[in-house]
Amino acid sequence: MSSTFLSARRCTLLALGAAAVSFAVQAPAQTLNLKAAHSAAPDEPYHVGLADFAKRLGAATGGKVNVAIFPNNQLGNERELIEGLPLGLVDVAVPANAVLTNFIPDLVTLDLPFLFRDQAHLESALNGPLIDVIGEAAAKRGYRVLGLYTAGVRHIMTKKVINTAADLRGLKIRTMQNPAHVESFKALGANPTPLAYGELYGALQSGVVDGAEAANTNYHAQKFFEVAPNWAMVSWTVLISPLIMSEAKFKAYPAEVQAALLKAGRESAVIERAEYARSDMARLETLKKAGVKITAPDLTTFRSAVGKVYGDFIKTDTQKKILEVIQGTK
Repeated sequence: MSSTFLSARRCTLLALGAAAVSFAVQAPAQTLNLKAAHSAAPDEPYHVGLADFAKRLGAATGGKVNVAIFPNNQLGNERELIEGLPLGLVDVAVPANAVLTNFIPDLVTLDLPFLFRDQAHLESALNGPLIDVIGEAAAKRGYRVLGLYTAGVRHIMTKKVINTAADLRGLKIRTMQNPAHVESFKALGANPTPLAYGELYGALQSGVVDGAEAANTNYHAQKFFEVAPNWAMVSWTVLISPLIMSEAKFKAYPAEVQAALLKAGRESAVIERAEYARSDMARLETLKKAGVKITAPDLTTFRSAVGKVYGDFIKTDTQKKILEVIQGTK
C-alpha cells in the first residue's frame, strides 16, 4: 500500500471526524445524541457508572442530551475507542489508564504499583485536585477528562500458592501491555507476559501463562478461578479508567452543556467506584464459597521489590506533580 494512499486515507478519516464533530455541534438545539462505549459487560460497574452519567446528563439538560451506551467492545476495543474520539466515531469512552498512557504518556504515574494506601486514600485522591492535574495533561493531547472510574483493586491469580514475593520468581504472569505493569512484575521476579484479555482463560488452562492480575470482580465473572484457583490478595495497584471525550468536541459545546458533562462525569465516577468496591466485596465472598485458596501475603517484600519502578517512570514535571498530589492526599 503506497504512502500516498495512506496519507489520502488519513486525510479522509480526519475530514470525516471533523464533519462528525461539526454535525454534533450544529444539531438541533433540542437534541444532542452521544455514543458512550466501554469494554465490560452490561452488568459490570463501568456500565452502571455510564448509566448514571446518562441519567444525570439528561436531567441537567432537560432531556436535551441523550447518551446511548455500547458495552462489550461493540464500537471497538479500548485503543480503538481512544483513537475514535477525535474522529467523532464515538463521543465518550472509559478506557483503562494502562491503555490511555499510549496516548497521554504523563498518565503512566497512575499505573505505578502500591500508589494508593487503601480505599479511603483512593477516594480522597480521586475526589480531590488530582483530576485537574490529570485533566491538564490530557487536554494537551486532545482529550477531556470528565471523571475517574476504576476497574477495581488488583490482586494475583496463580496455579500455585503465593505467600511471598519470592513465590512469583520465574512465573509467567499475564499483564496488560503497559510498561509500568511489565516492569513491576519483572521487579517481582516474574516473567510478565502481555496477552489479550480474551485469550487469558485458555492461556491459563493450557499453561501458556502461570497466572495473571485482576480484581475480585473480573476474576470471578470470567471464571478464572477454575483454571487458576489461588488468589493472592496483594492490592498491587488500582486500575484507573478515566471517563474521556474529545477536547475539541467538548469545547465546541455550549457552556451549559460543558458544565453538565463535567458535573455528571464526576458524580457518576463516585457511583461507579462505589459499585466496584461493593461488587469486589460481594465477589470475594462468592470466591470463598467456591473453594478458592485465598492468601494475604505480607506486602513488605512486594513493596520493597517494586520500589525502583518509580524512578524508572517518574521523569517529567507533570508525572512528578501527579505523584506529589497523590502522596500528599490524606
